[in-house]
Amino acid sequence: MSREPERRGELLVEAGEHWHRAGETTKAIEMMMEAAELGGEDGGYARVSLAGMFVDMGWTVEADAQLAAMRRERSSSPGPYELAAELEEERGHKQAALGMYDLAVSNLDEEDLVDARDPDMPPTYARMLIGARRRLRRALRLPPDDWDESIPESPAR
Repeated sequence: MSREPERRGELLVEAGEHWHRAGETTKAIEMMMEAAELGGEDGGYARVSLAGMFVDMGWTVEADAQLAAMRRERSSSPGPYELAAELEEERGHKQAALGMYDLAVSNLDEEDLVDARDPDMPPTYARMLIGARRRLRRALRLPPDDWDESIPESPAR
């Protein structure tokens, strides 16, 4: 890792995921905690991974603490928030999931938003993310907001 210090967080997260899959939970948590302490996008991914591990282990207080820390640290990338939203939704925490989707969408850049709004463009990450947020808002029976109406409806399958 010393040859690529800028990738330290990413490599720690990958190592933590490998340790977790190998059943070495203690080692996985150590790697993820080290990555989380680095902050940034990789730190956000580490915190979501830790939260997922803790949920699997029944440690809900610890999982919630990791997600709260991630919100406080304010990643500039939508990715960790999207994964956190999916985790919260799986847990049945729809309001918390919506909050994470809101943070994810707020971190999209303007170019991504322009492409997402264009009905002639192929599906984009931004459109998928806003669409997931819209789907959850509908499930919560919330009225459409500007984000919901900013992208075209997906064709019915």
